[in-house]
Amino acid sequence: MSAAQAVALLLACCALCLGAANATLIHADKTPYSVCSTPYVVTSIPLSVTGVTTPTHQGLWFSFTGTGAKVIAHTCDPQTDFDTVIEVHSLCDNDDTTAHGSHVARNNNYRDSTGSFSCSGYESLVRFQTRRGATYLVLVTGFNATATGVFKLYIDQPENYECSAPTWVDSYKTVVDGNTSLATPSLGNCQKGLRQGLWYQMKTRYSYMYELSTCFEHITNFPTVVELYKSCGICVPPPCDEMGGQECTGIVDDKSCAPMSHLSFVEQKEDQIYFIFVTGVDHASGNFRLAIHERLPSASSSDVQVLSSSSVVRVLSSSSVAQPPSSSSLAQLSSSSGAQLPSSSSRAQPLSSSSEEHQLSSSSAVCACGHCDAGRARFIFSCSEPQTD
Repeated sequence: MSAAQAVALLLACCALCLGAANATLIHADKTPYSVCSTPYVVTSIPLSVTGVTTPTHQGLWFSFTGTGAKVIAHTCDPQTDFDTVIEVHSLCDNDDTTAHGSHVARNNNYRDSTGSFSCSGYESLVRFQTRRGATYLVLVTGFNATATGVFKLYIDQPENYECSAPTWVDSYKTVVDGNTSLATPSLGNCQKGLRQGLWYQMKTRYSYMYELSTCFEHITNFPTVVELYKSCGICVPPPCDEMGGQECTGIVDDKSCAPMSHLSFVEQKEDQIYFIFVTGVDHASGNFRLAIHERLPSASSSDVQVLSSSSVVRVLSSSSVAQPPSSSSLAQLSSSSGAQLPSSSSRAQPLSSSSEEHQLSSSSAVCACGHCDAGRARFIFSCSEPQTD
């Protein structure tokens, strides 16, 4: 073992001593897992495990049972210190060491959809579709007989790498973090070609305004693209690769926080389903934070306008922080429309500055029973009739 490999092994052991999450160390010389017929049995996914191969035992075997979901297995981690190869098989051959039965997947030096190395250049990554109840055997070995050392193996079932399996998000207020680096390349007719990204799904309400943003400069670390679709592509006949999004909405980034993304729109249909694709400019990838915010649409030219008979009031303010309606305005509205408005004793009070509410940069205040958004301030109204979300 080289000095560098010894240091890598020592660091892996230190991680175990410090109680790192999901930390497991498997040494090929000290376990039976270097043989296909006696693999390390994976009881739950996701899995994160550290392995050590040697010139005597040049590979380690892992097995798990398929659930019908797609699986990703990779060695993309700084702990991996040699040129790895990942092979996936469905059974072992009689000699138990070579030509290991039915081939499912294999990779050496993983490249993304652009042909570029996605990791350091020598790690491996495979994606494959599993069948429920079927056994899968994963071998991690080296590119040649001299390629041995420490590796970190991850096995996972990604939830939102494809348009057909998105993560559901609340359109009223959602903040989600993600990483697109290992995502399955997807198609989508907003742009041409395969692109790596993550998929989300949301439902909107008629006449409400929606804002989607990755404008978090200390978290989003690559130039993003956010695309909105009304449906996913259909695979005919199956099986086939990820079909991505169909029916591109054409809603585009307003470039207000480039190279991150910001787009907004007013919904024209009740209960519209959207598929959100977060990807990168020119195949860029990395970490991002996506915020989704729902609010009532912008007011008309009236300073104060009643939007419903009893529960919604809209106030325009010349400053970035809204003020509650004046007593004269409230009296005028009450006499002209019959609207039930907050009494002077229940005027809006701003929430504390520690509120985690995602705020919009706007000069208008949008007020309703229960809440009032106004620039970077937020007010609470009491109402005789509750607002229904």
